Order: sequence, then structure tokens, then C-alpha cells
Amino acid sequence: MAGTIVLLVPLVLGAVFVGLCFLERMLARKKAWWPGLILPGLSLLWALFSSLNYPQSTTSTDPLVIAASIGMNFLLGNLPTYVFLLIYGVVRSKSRKQRELEKMNLQDL
Repeated sequence: MAGTIVLLVPLVLGAVFVGLCFLERMLARKKAWWPGLILPGLSLLWALFSSLNYPQSTTSTDPLVIAASIGMNFLLGNLPTYVFLLIYGVVRSKSRKQRELEKMNLQDL
């Protein structure tokens, strides 16, 4: 029983992340620029919150170890932020090129 739960957790988390990536793609396609930045912003806030709470769980009192753990936790916690921003940039770039092509086609008429 416990073995199946251990196997299901990464699958469920992966499915949720893929769903969030599709949501980011949909939000980035909106005409306004700001809806596509909601998920990266929330992800950034989550990484900041979790990295600032992380040192409370460490047993070391060395400031260098604590600072390194905060930094690494922040960088690794922002991996979803990087993915969301990459999706945002690619989708916005494609839609910008599409709008420019439509303008050129209208001008050619």
C-alpha cells in the first residue's frame, strides 16, 4: 500500500505541473500582457517563502551553511518559475510575430 502511494505522488505532481504549463500557455495567449505573468509571479513568491522558511529546519548554526542552503533552495525552488517564464516568452513572441504578419497582410490589401 505504501509503495503505491510513493509511486503515485510524483505522477500526480507531474500531472499538476503539466496542467499548470498548459494554463500558462493559455494565459500567455491573452491579448493583455499581464495574465501570463500570474503563474511565474506566484511561483516566485512561493520559492521566496519556502527558502526563507527553510533555515528553521536545518541543524547547522554556521551562517555560511545557512546562507548556502537558502540560496540553493531559492534557485531550485524557482525552477517552475523559469519554465513558466520560458513558456510566456515563447508564446508571446509567436503571437507578436503573428500580429505583425496580420498587419502586413492588411497593409498589402
